[in-house]
Amino acid sequence: MACVVSCDLPTLEAINLSWNSIGACIPMLTLCRWPQLESLNLSRNQVDGAGMQQLVDGYWPLLISLDLSSNSIPTSAVGALRVANWPLLEKLDLQGCCHRGADCMPGDDESQARLQAFEDLSQCRWRNLRYLNLARCNLNRACMQRLCQGQWPNLCHLDLTANCLAENSVEHLVDSQWLQLQHLKLTICQVDTVGISHLVRAQWPLLTSLGLSGNAIKAEALYILIQGRWPLLTDIDLSNNNLGSGPILTLANGHHLPLQQGRNVITPPAWLLTSWPRLNLMNLSYCAHGIDLVDFDF
Repeated sequence: MACVVSCDLPTLEAINLSWNSIGACIPMLTLCRWPQLESLNLSRNQVDGAGMQQLVDGYWPLLISLDLSSNSIPTSAVGALRVANWPLLEKLDLQGCCHRGADCMPGDDESQARLQAFEDLSQCRWRNLRYLNLARCNLNRACMQRLCQGQWPNLCHLDLTANCLAENSVEHLVDSQWLQLQHLKLTICQVDTVGISHLVRAQWPLLTSLGLSGNAIKAEALYILIQGRWPLLTDIDLSNNNLGSGPILTLANGHHLPLQQGRNVITPPAWLLTSWPRLNLMNLSYCAHGIDLVDFDF
């Protein structure tokens, strides 16, 4: 690492430093003379809270992409990004980074430090931000309320996989100003009927992909979901939800019945295409006992 940071590389635009156990040498990294740097990958290292505080001192005015996924950054340190001078940032990956720090005791899911961190993150002035990955970041309802205040008008890809977004958490997402969303992943987020009721209110005219696998979506929630008006939606993942065979039979519209164990190819009803006219992929695998995979033949 020392040989890298000692180099003067005025034309360097991208560097991948993943899997290097980088932690203590973050201060040296911020002294690098890389004025043209656009992409920095520090995933799967040992960046911690102190390292995060030091990283934001890096003067990389052209930075577009920053990958910090799978580091040991406590949630309370995420707010340090607020002071970073990266006005052109388009992609930020914090997947699996937001760990419980000393500020958050067991059972204290809404510690003031964690809430302040996401409020600080929401105040980052990244007008060009398009991709944000916060999968496995210990987000809950109160954190979502603060995060969704972010003024990121160009955000089009948001991954919230494996966060606790039960009940009214989805409401804050729907009420955000992220009207350009195209790809949204809410996989394993404990989204239930209440969450789906909020989700269908979303005004996302450009939404093309929606991931809802592994949630608490039951039959009644599916019928509510179909009311969502997303004219450009092309694929939706509802696998591993406890839908039961009833909704699937309804969607089959009487064709190719009864469904067989294993793979089934069925024709969707016309009313489904009224809601989502461009839909070409709907994953309903492992949603009903004995039905392993259901494909729609569009």
